[in-house]
Amino acid sequence: GVVFEGCRRVTLRGPTIRFEPLPFTQGRITAIAQDGAWYELAIDEGYLELDDQAYFPERPTSYVMDPATRCWKAGMVDLSPTRVERLGAGRFRLHWPRPSGPDVYPVSVGDLMAFRGRLRRHAISIRNCAQLLLEEVTINSAPFAGIVEGGGEGGNLYRRVRVTPGPKPPGAQAPPLFS
Repeated sequence: GVVFEGCRRVTLRGPTIRFEPLPFTQGRITAIAQDGAWYELAIDEGYLELDDQAYFPERPTSYVMDPATRCWKAGMVDLSPTRVERLGAGRFRLHWPRPSGPDVYPVSVGDLMAFRGRLRRHAISIRNCAQLLLEEVTINSAPFAGIVEGGGEGGNLYRRVRVTPGPKPPGAQAPPLFS
């Protein structure tokens, strides 16, 4: 991403920031164990495989998304499996540290899931700056947060800054769930 550190009166105008390949993956829940011990997941075509160690830790953080709204499903929490088991091409079984089925959370077969990657980098980091202007900036994807600001004298301005999912990766049919 872009890092601003210890600066004053700097302007960033007009860029679109997009990490490629996308630093996350996504898919659809195809089965849930009766006791809620695991979910089966089919990765969306064109997205990274969940066991790609270059992008995903052993215990990736996941989010269950509503298939109608494509937003984080109400009543859900971050879920990190204790084990990711490959079942076949683009198919995985996610084993949970405690039961996480419909009797605990509002999860069901057909729900979408998105997994953030291992990098904790941001699209834009602003550290100890003052009077910085971000204008007409679009963020399509970031490994962690879009914009993180800390320290400094303040007075930083954001005009027409958008964080929105970017284009589908090559070969994908489903649009990205994350930005």
